[in-house]
Amino acid sequence: FDWGRGIDHYHGWSGFGCMENDDGSCKTGIGGSAIAAQFIMVLVIVLWSGCFSALAFTVLKMTGLLRYSEHVEEVGIDSHHHSPPKAYNMPAAYLSPSKDYSSVISETTSAA
Repeated sequence: FDWGRGIDHYHGWSGFGCMENDDGSCKTGIGGSAIAAQFIMVLVIVLWSGCFSALAFTVLKMTGLLRYSEHVEEVGIDSHHHSPPKAYNMPAAYLSPSKDYSSVISETTSAA
C-alpha cells in the first residue's frame, strides 16, 4: 500500500507505531475508542462467519448431505468406511444385545 507518503508514515516501522496528531505527536486518550473498534471488529467477524456457516449447513441439511444414513449409523461409521474390514469382524457375543446385527455380520464375513 502506498497512500502517497509511504507505508511507514501510517503504520510505523514494521507496523509498530501510534496514531499521530497533526504535529506528529502520538494521540492520547483513545484507548476506549480503540477497544470499542476491536470489539466491533470481533463481533462483525463472528456474525460474518456465523451467517455463512449457517447458510452452508442449511444447504447441506436440506440436501441430506449433513448426516449418514440410518443403516450406516446402526453399523457404525468405522466398520462402514474404514479398512481393513477384518478388524471389525467380531463375534455376535461382543455386539450390543439390543440390536440385530446378523445381516451386518454376514456382509462383513462375506466381504473378507
